[in-house]
Amino acid sequence: MSTTSRRRLSGIGTMPRMRHLATELNRQHTVETTVYRRLHAHQGRQIPQLYASVDVDMALPATATPWQRKNLFSIRGLLMEYIPGFTLANLVVSAPRSSWQEIVIQAVREVQILGDYEIANEDVRPENFLVAPPQECDNNNYNSNSSPGQSFHYPTGYRVVMIDFAMCRFREPDMTDLQWERLKCNLEEENAVGLLMKKKLANQGFELQYRESGRYSQFAEGEEEVEDGMVAFLRSGGRNKKREPLREMSV
Repeated sequence: MSTTSRRRLSGIGTMPRMRHLATELNRQHTVETTVYRRLHAHQGRQIPQLYASVDVDMALPATATPWQRKNLFSIRGLLMEYIPGFTLANLVVSAPRSSWQEIVIQAVREVQILGDYEIANEDVRPENFLVAPPQECDNNNYNSNSSPGQSFHYPTGYRVVMIDFAMCRFREPDMTDLQWERLKCNLEEENAVGLLMKKKLANQGFELQYRESGRYSQFAEGEEEVEDGMVAFLRSGGRNKKREPLREMSV
């Protein structure tokens, strides 16, 4: 369950609100599971290894209705790899200064992976990255998704892991290239890590070498001028066609 989900649980009250919360939490579980499926090739490296999606049943009161039994008294969750370490938000007090540059850049690179799988994350922030120190990376468990005999090298010895995907969105089958790339541009996912950490580390007298990739930045200009399909077509370089949805992969 995401941090956002746990916050929302604190306000449970009337049955309509409970129904809304149950529906929302189920939706977030489905979204997060879908992200792990799409990023299967990165499990055990840039994201945790996912072992299973589980349902844990709670004790049922005698008055529970069938809907309540299914949605309120059955907790959906994900069984995944445990990663000891610290969050990127605590980088300054948890890792040597010499490692800061590469650790942050690893996080930015992992954000860029999302676009390759037509995923947009509305909750990118330093708190949603775990950093495992070198002594933990020596454990072969982190390599569980590699081919036999294959190792995965982390430049600084620190492994950076992206987590918490419940607030992600996916490209819809009828979205044009222009619509999708503008959505990605407006979210500024890279800056939510790179720029924020650059400012934070500057307070420590450290100059982080970070520059946004610009992969979607061209779509931020002149948005008001896109009034018809012809302008949109020209802005997208003739690429504003519809795409088929990505085929889902197994966990």
